[in-house]
Amino acid sequence: MKKLILIAACALFACSGSEAEPEKSTELRLVRAAGGKIALEIDRAPANVRALEVDLSIEGAGSFELVGAVAEEGLALDSVRIQMDGANRAILFVGAKREVLIPRAGRIATFEIRAIGGGASGQDGSARISLTRSVVASIDGARLEAVAGPSIAVR
Repeated sequence: MKKLILIAACALFACSGSEAEPEKSTELRLVRAAGGKIALEIDRAPANVRALEVDLSIEGAGSFELVGAVAEEGLALDSVRIQMDGANRAILFVGAKREVLIPRAGRIATFEIRAIGGGASGQDGSARISLTRSVVASIDGARLEAVAGPSIAVR
């Protein structure tokens, strides 16, 4: 009898109310920043994000280098690095050597795009930069799911 009541109670609670919505994934996106720079923004991140790494790719006319990565003003992230990884490709790492966590939302780093080699500068709007891969890590080293936002014009 106790088992029957327990089963009925479980069924009642499982069927009552609306289903829980699935948690939305962390989103990473590129946005325009002051001075012609590009900023990496994070949105809907869990509270335990320790570091992230993204691959950046530029498609379109011209040759470019990505340089000068820094943490967003006010963030204590001391490991912000960008490194070219072939033509028009770079890897951006954002994190901290200490136990500092990345905010759940907002801009976390900025960098510059420079035209190189005397070719097209991207001013015509034909070149676009996008996130092609991302790895987001929690404080305990677990990989967290993230989705990339749309590409933006290099300008």
